[in-house]
Amino acid sequence: MRLVRTRTAVVVCAAVAVGGILGPAAAPVAANPVPGATICVVSGLVNVAPGAGAIPPGAAGLGNYGFLGVTVACVGTYTGVAVAASAGNTGPGPGGGVLPNGLGCGAPALPGAGQFCGPYTTGPFLGSGGTCAGDVGGPGYWGAPAGPIGPWSLTVGNVITGWIDCNGGTPNIAGTSLAGVTVGAITLVALPNPAGPACLPPPAAPPLPPPAVWFCQLVVTGVAVVADPA
Repeated sequence: MRLVRTRTAVVVCAAVAVGGILGPAAAPVAANPVPGATICVVSGLVNVAPGAGAIPPGAAGLGNYGFLGVTVACVGTYTGVAVAASAGNTGPGPGGGVLPNGLGCGAPALPGAGQFCGPYTTGPFLGSGGTCAGDVGGPGYWGAPAGPIGPWSLTVGNVITGWIDCNGGTPNIAGTSLAGVTVGAITLVALPNPAGPACLPPPAAPPLPPPAVWFCQLVVTGVAVVADPA
């Protein structure tokens, strides 16, 4: 961000009768989504480019972000630990999470506030199995057409919060998932990583004044909740 911003196949084996010796084939486990919810603790590193010199990161101009070693520890429909991946946009502009990095997140600039948006995926959960995938963040809340029931984001100070869903998840080992129409929210606290990688030089002229601190990696920790209201 300018400061700033998880699929697997379930294989079901059935015994097939051979000359009646094994009997009828076992019924496959259902893989249809069922109502449920998952709550997760989120932690890890997030790279921001071209760099950020203020909190929030996406408030002053366009940029992009990428998860680096972000893990989620969850309970609910999905239980266990998984690695999450996400790369997306920060800052104002006509773009959105489905567009290339650097094109903004759709809402106009608002002094003192930032926005982020992008897709995310998880690897398999080490516990329940299954994966989550969907969108995180969205246009700045002040300019998000769907309000709290669709993609939105808001970054104020070092608090990053926004929409998250799991509309592209895959079933856990019990055959249930959150895939479908899901709603959720994520809230992270972000701090600059003093041991992060070297950044591009900071701007020395408008639209940004020379920053007192310049960084391009964040340490984040927080909570995410996703539910299937059906």
